[in-house]
Amino acid sequence: MPDTLVSMNLWGFKPSYFDFAERQLTNFIIELGHELKSEFYIPSLVDKLIHDGDLKVNVLKTTSSWFGVTYPEDKAAVQAQLQTLIDNGAYPPNIWD
Repeated sequence: MPDTLVSMNLWGFKPSYFDFAERQLTNFIIELGHELKSEFYIPSLVDKLIHDGDLKVNVLKTTSSWFGVTYPEDKAAVQAQLQTLIDNGAYPPNIWD
């Protein structure tokens, strides 16, 4: 759906967030740190903090298109999309310099 909000996983936090995160991470390690595939998800912590009333989040909207990179086989398609953005002047020619 064109109007669906997606998370690009770019977060900006005030210093107080890290106090919350440290406490939650410590608990996570105690409870799940022994599990090889356990993961501490930032969005899960943010959701908890929002519901507990400890954090307010502002969502920034953009008209830009997005594309995902998850697997190694995504590399070629992403490189092509980035090259198109460079060719169209959206990104500088030497994006990696």
